Amino acid sequence: MPEAGRLRRYRAMPFLMVPARQHFVIYEIVPEGIAVLTIQHQVRDIESLIAEFTPSFHVEIERLKRGS
Repeated sequence: MPEAGRLRRYRAMPFLMVPARQHFVIYEIVPEGIAVLTIQHQVRDIESLIAEFTPSFHVEIERLKRGS
């Protein structure tokens, strides 16, 4: 159920996030299903972690979304 995640659109990078016990699963919906970007413990500063992703990581996510 990829649509179950909460869209965090007002962040360094918009992403979907769903809690999983003591963690958050951060993911994107792609043509083939979902791409898990990272799994982080709930006590972590998720916004800082996402902001630190490298530019090439962002390019790869966009490529996955396009299905190319």
